Amino acid sequence: MISAKAPLDFKDIFQQWVDGTNKKWGHDRNKTLGGSEAFGCLRKAYYKRNGYEPDADYEESWGALRRGDIIENHIVVPAMHYAMQELKLFEFLMGGENQITLFDGDPDDFDDNGRPEGVLSVTPDGLIRGVSRNALAKYGVEDLGTDCFMLEVKSIDPRVDLAEEKAIHHGQTQIQMGLMRKTTAFKPNYAVLLYINASFLDDIEVFIVKYDEKKFKVAQDRAELVFKTTDPSKLHREGVIDGTCQYCPYQKSCLDTTVKAMPGKTTDKKASQNPELLAALNENELLFRRRAATKAEKKAKAELARLNEEIKEVLRRYGSNKAAGNSWSVSYSMAQGRQTLDKESLIDAGINVDDHMKLGNPYEILKVTFKDLDDDDND
Repeated sequence: MISAKAPLDFKDIFQQWVDGTNKKWGHDRNKTLGGSEAFGCLRKAYYKRNGYEPDADYEESWGALRRGDIIENHIVVPAMHYAMQELKLFEFLMGGENQITLFDGDPDDFDDNGRPEGVLSVTPDGLIRGVSRNALAKYGVEDLGTDCFMLEVKSIDPRVDLAEEKAIHHGQTQIQMGLMRKTTAFKPNYAVLLYINASFLDDIEVFIVKYDEKKFKVAQDRAELVFKTTDPSKLHREGVIDGTCQYCPYQKSCLDTTVKAMPGKTTDKKASQNPELLAALNENELLFRRRAATKAEKKAKAELARLNEEIKEVLRRYGSNKAAGNSWSVSYSMAQGRQTLDKESLIDAGINVDDHMKLGNPYEILKVTFKDLDDDDND
């Protein structure tokens, strides 16, 4: 009988198991830009490939990754093999244990400055071959133009409502098709993107992605940026746009980059009226489009608040906090207030609150004012 020498920590047991069983790749993934990253935040990709340390308080979550592995290995791959071997519907290639990684170039090539050449890599979930050209007619594709298509699988949180495939996954499948066409004899024109509900595995959304050569070229250009840019401030902070900054392991590095790139205070009037600067801001009516977007956002928020109140009123009228239709459900409840620090009670207890305050991270302020209009917009 084995006796524990220390108190058990079950979360640590799972973490050590994950660390010891992570998929081993046959190449250095830092030498390429992966298909799942190519349309994500380029600054994040840059920091990862240039030796930046993750934030000290960052903890990598493995739950969604392993969830996807389980669904792929124990649901999708067996189903595809069944369709191939028992139903004789098609050939299932490059999936499961037979997955391969495709490269755009050689990850071991270096430029004159000793930096790796920007290359893409991608590991598709599979290729379906040997189908009729109308195989995807049910999904709106009357003619595949060939006898094959790509297969990509994603597990999805049951709370997510998908009207279309996620942009980052759309981009990933474009890279898969592009590299498959470029590096093999297969020329797929379409990819099937499956989203499988992590709670109800029979809830499967099917999206079709058509190959777009221009989007593949964009991905190649983005890989070049990651590997050939020497100043990360030149790379867009795309996490700000798609809301993924809160999950990024390089938030401190990104903040440091932004602070260092912040222009000094302009005191010279001529500098603020630099014709080239004004032309750049006037290009494509950038500031006016921002103002229009701000107004649209305010209008949309007001409309959302109005609709929320109408829905709540209907539920109150019928005395129910839940309702469910064929394609929707709604619930209405009261949440307990959040706990906050009672500064007044601390002061009454003789504690100097100022001794326990700390300065937060610096943040940006963008103010846009229109001289001939009443309002201005701040961000």
